Amino acid sequence: MFNVCLSSKKLCMAALAVVLLMVASLFFGGSQSGAGGLFPAPWDKLVHIMYFLALALLLHYCVGLPVVLVIVFSLIVGAADEIHQSFLPGRTAAWDDFVADATGVALAFTGYIFKRK
Repeated sequence: MFNVCLSSKKLCMAALAVVLLMVASLFFGGSQSGAGGLFPAPWDKLVHIMYFLALALLLHYCVGLPVVLVIVFSLIVGAADEIHQSFLPGRTAAWDDFVADATGVALAFTGYIFKRK
C-alpha cells in the first residue's frame, strides 16, 4: 500500500493523516453555520475541483492506492458530502457540486492516463 512516491513510511502516514483530516473537515466544517456561503459562486466550483484534485493526488501518489480505488473513494466522499448537505439547515445538495468534485478527480489522472498510452 505504501509504495508509490514517498520513501518514508512516516511521510506516507502523514499523507494519510492529511487525507483523513481533509475528509473529516469536509463533513464537520460543512455542517457549521455559514459554511454554505464561504465561497461565492462561481468560485465554489473551483474550490470543489481543487479539493478533490488534491485528495485524489494524495491518495494515489502519497498513500499509494490504485487509481480505481482512488476514483471510487473520492466519488463516494463527494456523493456523501452532497447527501450530508441535504440534511443540514440552510444547505442543499447540488449535482453541479458533485460534477465539480468528479472533475477534480478526473483532472488528477488526466496526465496519468496519457502517460500510460
